[in-house]
Amino acid sequence: MQRAKEVARYTLDNGQVPDNSTYVPEPMEAELLDVFETISTLVSTLGYPVFEPLARAVRAGPRFFCRSRGCDASGELVEDGFVVFQGSKSRIDSTASMPESIGNRRKSMLEASIIEEMDGVYIFRQDYLFPSPSNAAATVLGASANGWNEWKDAGGKTLSEVHRDTQDGDNLSEDVA
Repeated sequence: MQRAKEVARYTLDNGQVPDNSTYVPEPMEAELLDVFETISTLVSTLGYPVFEPLARAVRAGPRFFCRSRGCDASGELVEDGFVVFQGSKSRIDSTASMPESIGNRRKSMLEASIIEEMDGVYIFRQDYLFPSPSNAAATVLGASANGWNEWKDAGGKTLSEVHRDTQDGDNLSEDVA
């Protein structure tokens, strides 16, 4: 529980973390840590990287920005989606084009204290993994959005130009939210 809470990849229904007052002999602790590593590997292999951080501690990939319509967000494309970084600003108002699913996501993020309203914008209180760049852009912008065009690097190149257009024929599917 403690490791899953530290990583904060998923919202935990059971937030109880036992205290460390229970004594466990050193040989047993080593054995338990070995079992934990095995379980972590198996769960990740099955597609649930519960104990893996959202983004690398030292961000090796390019950082992308979404600065439009009153928002200022930054993030990174990762293997299993797009991470919007802590401190990013999202607009509160939504447009009529915003899909209902995005509205529901924003509401659940507010309830889980992942974002909070501050000075007329939503502020991300932690890094948050979205299933796609478009889902991240739509949530940040409060509108239907193609994240491959909305997220841009420091030089102004879109996520599509950096990742899709440079891959010889290896085109990813479109995921407009």
